[in-house]
Amino acid sequence: MLYKCFFISYKKNKIRRQIIMLIKYVLKISICITIKIIIEIRKTLDWLFKKA
Repeated sequence: MLYKCFFISYKKNKIRRQIIMLIKYVLKISICITIKIIIEIRKTLDWLFKKA
């Protein structure tokens, strides 16, 4: 009985840990994409100001 209880809580913790890992991974990717987009926008703005 105790073993079963422990196993269920272990599975829940494992799932929670995987979800946290997934969220961290998604956040890292979105931050990288955001930085790339900002760099591209700044390049475009610099280019426009040079033309103007």
